[in-house]
Amino acid sequence: MMAVYYLAKDYIKELPYRAFKYMESRKPAMHQHDFWELVYVYEGIGEHHTESRSAIITEGTILLISPNTAHTTISNADASRPPVRVINFLVTVDFFNLALEEYLKTKVLQGLPLYELLENKDTFCIQLEDNELKTLRGYFYDVNRECGRKELHADTIVKNSLINLLVESTRIYRSAQKDGQENTDTDDLSAMLMRYMKANLSSKITLCALSEQVHLAPAYLSRYFSEHTGMTISEYLTKIRIERAAELLGSTSYSITEISELCGYSSLGNFQRYFKKLIGMAPSEYRVFILKEDMNVLL
Repeated sequence: MMAVYYLAKDYIKELPYRAFKYMESRKPAMHQHDFWELVYVYEGIGEHHTESRSAIITEGTILLISPNTAHTTISNADASRPPVRVINFLVTVDFFNLALEEYLKTKVLQGLPLYELLENKDTFCIQLEDNELKTLRGYFYDVNRECGRKELHADTIVKNSLINLLVESTRIYRSAQKDGQENTDTDDLSAMLMRYMKANLSSKITLCALSEQVHLAPAYLSRYFSEHTGMTISEYLTKIRIERAAELLGSTSYSITEISELCGYSSLGNFQRYFKKLIGMAPSEYRVFILKEDMNVLL
């Protein structure tokens, strides 16, 4: 079956770019387009496929899809997992090239894998870690905000955000390369455990289940994780669950009970207790606070 083809003139009309939030389908068609597409996944778990590669995507995934690349994104939603929700950033080839010219002038980036991908107009997919999320996510939200406002010098802000996204993504690629060369197997194990916990937040995660994943004794695994991360498995799990809950409270209309369940809590009382302990306010108070902050940004 041939991929559906979309044209920039039909999807990017008033400005040379467009940004919007979108929920991915469970059975989307393979498609192509004559413009660049940047995607930031802020919720859910799914898959991204091109004709030559596939990748699991989850919160913190960034995709850069080049023109004329056949691709599709599938949302693996079910009763326990929310659908894949993304910020889509569509950019005409001409506008993208303006940013790309600035990016390609940065000599220190030359020779790195991501630089070569961009120079050859190839697609890439990266998964952000906790310490990288805030910065890159901010650029996507900046672009989304500017597209909605259409104010003076919006083009400059959007172009600079696009350049920053490319540069920061390259830094992450370079850091991943160094980590891959310097890390031991045990360092890789710690990252693997973290990825597993993030991908299964809504499930019941136990020390025994984790030990079965990596075929190590529970006592050794617990001690190892604490030594290499500075926190216990339970502390880390609570941290990422509450962080996910805070994001869902600010970006979705799910009830507090639903968010509690999506983040792996069988007891609403426990969820509220841990949330207040880490965030400093009850979930309901936090949602009101975030809504007020968003309103202040828009005003």
